[in-house]
Amino acid sequence: VKWSDFGSRTAAAARSDIGSGRHLYFASADIKHCYDTINQKRLYKLIRSVIKEDVYLTKSNFILHSKDDDNDSMRYRWRKHTFPPDQYSKFLATSALAEK
Repeated sequence: VKWSDFGSRTAAAARSDIGSGRHLYFASADIKHCYDTINQKRLYKLIRSVIKEDVYLTKSNFILHSKDDDNDSMRYRWRKHTFPPDQYSKFLATSALAEK
């Protein structure tokens, strides 16, 4: 739905509702400063409790294969994995098995 279509329909509905006892409400929000009230110290403690390693690796894979029902068409997807460096060899072994 285009914004102009939505606006036109909403305005038309508002005009037809005048005098019917139904109310039309609008709300607007300014999200420019929506994160200003987050407690930074508390957020930092939360992140430190979740992130256990100092370094992480992120690996992106592009997977291209034929569709199951039709060998003439192809399907693709992106996969992204994040893991600590000490798990890299384990990741390679398991991802190679999963892709077969």
